[in-house]
Amino acid sequence: MRPKRLLDYTVPSIGRMTPLPKFLVVDDVAENRYLLAKTLLQKFSGSLLQECEESTPALVATQCDRLTAVVVHRAADVDALTLIAMLRRVNPFVPIILVSGRESCPGAIEAGATAFLNYDSWLRIGTVIEDMIAAEQAATEPSRFPFSGRGGESELIPPFREA
Repeated sequence: MRPKRLLDYTVPSIGRMTPLPKFLVVDDVAENRYLLAKTLLQKFSGSLLQECEESTPALVATQCDRLTAVVVHRAADVDALTLIAMLRRVNPFVPIILVSGRESCPGAIEAGATAFLNYDSWLRIGTVIEDMIAAEQAATEPSRFPFSGRGGESELIPPFREA
């Protein structure tokens, strides 16, 4: 009998083999990582969470792991926008959310972030990720699009960009 792999475990509420949500939180301040991680675990109970404070482990995790999303505040060795661009180069598909104390950060989307969330709204991080996942699923599953009634064309939902 072979040992169980991580993805062989079941999610109790679903009862079938389903990959667990897996998140990476990057912040150079442990208390900030804790707040974001705790909030994610409340929204996605049973999920897997990785935390780091520097860019190298973040890049390795983003390149090697199948992450549900990456949450970036800042790293100890590079600024957030540089880190987002680096993460996007190693994984062009993973959703990346920039959390910042600024009111807005137009450079985040340009650097490759999928969404921006003001840090004062950190309690919303789970909802932002949930909405992003739903929008991505709707965009990749045409059968879920509501029909517009105009010649049978489906209405496309624009990509999720801002929280």
